[in-house]
Order: sequence, then structure tokens, then C-alpha cells
Amino acid sequence: MAKSRKNNSRAKREEEELEQEYRRISKSGKKSKKKKTNRSGGIIAIVIALAAIVLFLAAGYLYIRNMEMNGTILANVSVAGVDVGGMTQTQAIEAVRQATDNTYTQRPMEVTVLDSKVQIPTSCVGKLNVTGAVRAAYKFGNSGSAEKRKNEQQIAMNQGYAVDLAPYLNLQETNIRQLLSKLGENYNTTLNQSTYQVVGEYPNQKLVVKLGTPEYGLDLNALYQSVLAAYNANKFQVEGSCGMLQPEPINLEEIAQKYYKAPVDASFNTEDYQVVEGVDGYGLNVEKAKKQLEAAKYGSTVEIVFEKIAPEVTAEELKNLLYRDTLATYTAEAKSDSSRDAKLQLACEAINGMLLLPDEVFSFNDVLGEKARADGISQVSSALYHCTLVAELETITRDAHDYYPGFVPLGLDAAVSWGSIDFRFRNTTSYPIRIDATASGGSVTVALVGTETRSYRVELEYEVLSESDYDVTYENMSANNKDGYKNGDYIVEPCKGYKVKSYRCRYDNLTGEQLIREFIDQSNYQVRDGVVCRITGSSNDNINNSGITDEPGELPS
Repeated sequence: MAKSRKNNSRAKREEEELEQEYRRISKSGKKSKKKKTNRSGGIIAIVIALAAIVLFLAAGYLYIRNMEMNGTILANVSVAGVDVGGMTQTQAIEAVRQATDNTYTQRPMEVTVLDSKVQIPTSCVGKLNVTGAVRAAYKFGNSGSAEKRKNEQQIAMNQGYAVDLAPYLNLQETNIRQLLSKLGENYNTTLNQSTYQVVGEYPNQKLVVKLGTPEYGLDLNALYQSVLAAYNANKFQVEGSCGMLQPEPINLEEIAQKYYKAPVDASFNTEDYQVVEGVDGYGLNVEKAKKQLEAAKYGSTVEIVFEKIAPEVTAEELKNLLYRDTLATYTAEAKSDSSRDAKLQLACEAINGMLLLPDEVFSFNDVLGEKARADGISQVSSALYHCTLVAELETITRDAHDYYPGFVPLGLDAAVSWGSIDFRFRNTTSYPIRIDATASGGSVTVALVGTETRSYRVELEYEVLSESDYDVTYENMSANNKDGYKNGDYIVEPCKGYKVKSYRCRYDNLTGEQLIREFIDQSNYQVRDGVVCRITGSSNDNINNSGITDEPGELPS
């Protein structure tokens, strides 16, 4: 630093030395006039010669100084944060003084490292020697050897050059370093890992965490250089960096898993069909615990209480969801017949109100037993089959009728016969389903009531692959035939034969766009020829003239 101060005042001393030499020589000349010796003439001549040399040197020096003062500083050169490039020294001195008159002598330097601060007072800095600093700015790239000037000019052009102000400030390095060392005391610790333990008994446990302390590494030399750089830029705030080795975080996920007790959702009892209350779970709220630890200071102790975990589905929510929506409904219609209507009524009563739990299988024959033998019962099973297709339940067993029955669309019937043919399906929804069934005047209406979770509607379609027509024959019968047939009555009703494919289609509720069309099943219906009654003879004729003929007769309407 002494060397820097020496360089800083070199120009001033040169001027002072020249002035002193000039005064000494001038004073010597005056004394020589008083002496009257024989050598006075020679001495006077020598003095005059020396004075001429001094005056010549002084004139040369003043010329050079004048050239310097009128010359300009290289571009991209700064002093105390002021860009003085292109200025003369006089202009630069004025600009730097305006920028620094109220800073170095009045503003303390504030140094911050993490959450600690220290101030360096102005007494550790002193006043800036503006003239010396500007002179150094001018000399950069303008003095020395040609190679030196070229290198310095290249530096200024490529990256800029800021004059080091240390030689021109009265920096008290020892005092500054002592102040910075106070920050080092705060950040000079060894690493301590965090520890934890779970205390208490279920369900009143808590996690107690003793947070560790980090190991800091503050480079005081680097911090001091940052302070010098700030002074060079006429800035008075420094944000120091500090290396830190943190304690390893507590594995909260592992602790949570170890002490976790899962909640039990409310459910539907399979025996009494009642809603069973859910059970709270128990465990550590990991996200909440993380926030608590992040907010705590190193070395502190944090207590985290284990919490109840509510089930996702409560009894009240389940009750509100159960049997809320009609998943599907269909009415299968046929001719009304008192005997047949009674059988349909019994079949509907057997399945009406039945509850089918998730994944539970329904068997038509198991529910109806030998009632499934009754004529027309498949009208009920077919209506139910139609509903299961719309509700998208899983069909396990389904058979088409031998002949198309007519009370449901083609391909959408389900035949049943006690002991041989059954209709079975599974509740593949996540909620119980109730079957509603009623019969009246030959019609059967079936509905599936549950919880709708779909965002689309379902429609059923069928495709006829082939169709076969039937023939009709006539059977001659007397008017008083034992079965009571009238002329033109069907003794055997005809049926066309069909090969049919059935499909299930999904349509978006909002746009109506078809989302999917999936194949369900193929149904093959046989052809059945019709037989029509034709009355022959009088009503008093007891002779049975019955017989089948192809001759024309009157067909039923």
C-alpha cells in the first residue's frame, strides 16, 4: 500500500522537486553577486548555464503535462463507477468529484452474509484522491512501452477497465478485516445431523425432531476483495456468499409409512343391506410436517402431532349416493291374458326391490326358482337383460329364444327355463343397484336404480344379417272344436327367421357425438310356419273334419 501511495504522489513530487531546484539555483545566483573575487565571472557563467538547463527541463515537463491534461482517456475506462472514457483529465476530475463528494466520506459500507450484517465506517476509508485516480485512468493505455499500451488498449476495448482505488483511498485494511471477521464468527460451525423420536401411545403420538446445525465456510479473503470491488465502483452494499453444508433432511415419508393406519370407507352391509359407518385412519401429515420443519431454525426442537385421517367415503355421503339415479329402464309389451298376466305379476314381485352389491352376481333362475317354468316369464328376463345392457353391467349367461318373441327389439331378449337356461349378470359398478319391476295388462317394466357416474348415454342398436319368411297352412276344424278356435284363429303363430347382431353405442351427453360402438352378441332365430283354423261344416255337426291343407282360407288380422 506504501508503494501505491508513492506512485499516487509521484507527479506531485516531480513538480515540487523542479520548483525547489529552480529556487535553489536562483538563490545561489543572487549570492554570487556579493562575492567579488577573481573567479566571479566563471561562477556566474556556470550558474547561468545551470539555470538555462533547469528552465529547459521545466518547460519540457510543463509541455508534457499540458499535453496530458489536454489528451483524452481511453474509452471503457471508469473511475469510482463513473465512465470517464473520452474525457480529458480536467473533465474526468470534475465528473468523479461530483459522484464521490458525498459518498466515501459520508456513507458506511454495509456487508451482509446470509442473515448477518456488519458496517464499515467512513473512518476506515478516508477521502478519495480524485486527481491521482484520474491520472491513473489517463495513463492506462497511454504510457509505457508500445507493447504495454497495446495490451492495455485491448483490455479496455474488450472488457473495460476500472481504476483500482486502493492507492487513492486511505483504506485501513487491518480494521476492515477485523470487522469482517465478526461475520466469520457467526458462520464457523461444524455439521450436526438432525435426530427424531416418536413419543406417546396411539392415538396420541407425536414426532419430536431436533434439527441439526449446518457447517458454514466463509472465505474472509474473498469477502474483503468484494468490499474493495464495491469501493472501486462507488457502491456501499456487499452481499457476501457463504458455503454451507446442510444436515440431511428427516425422511418424513418413511416415518409416515411406518405409523400409518389406513381409514376405512363407509360401506354397504351384505347381510342387512344397511350403511356401515367408516373408520378414521391415523398418521403423519407429511406436507404439513415439511412446512413446520422448513419454518423452524437450525438447532431448534419441533413437535409434530399425528393426525386422524378421515375416510374418503363417509356414511352420510354413501347414503346420499345410494339409489340416486335410474341407470336404465325398459317396458316389454305383449298381449294381455289374465292367466299370463298373473304369472308376470308373480315374477316381477320376486325380483322387485332386490339389491345387488358391487361385484355380486344375479341369477334369474336362482331368484325365481321353479316359477321360471311359467309361460311368458322370459318377458321379465328380457326386459331385465335390456336394462343391464344400457347400464353396462357384465353379462355372464344369456341365450336368445328359439323364435323371436317380439316383446323386445331383435337380439335384445334373454330366454329362461328352469333347470336348463338361465340369465345371469354381475354388478360391475362401484355402488349397490336396486331392481324395480312391475307388471300390468301384459306389459312388464323393469328399472335398475343406482349411482350414475358416466358422462355419456347408452343406446342399443341391432343389425339384421339375414331374414327368412314363414309359410302358412290351414287346419280344418268344426265350429264346436274342443279348443274353441274360431275361423281364422292362429293355432300356431308364425315367426320369421333372423340372424341378428346387437351393438351398444355411447354418445357424449354434451355434443351428442358417438364415442364408441361395440358388438354385444349374435342371435339366431328359427323360422316357424303358421297354422290357421278354418271352420268347416255346421255348428251342430259332431263329426271331426279336421285336417291340414294348403288351400286358401282367411288369415287372422
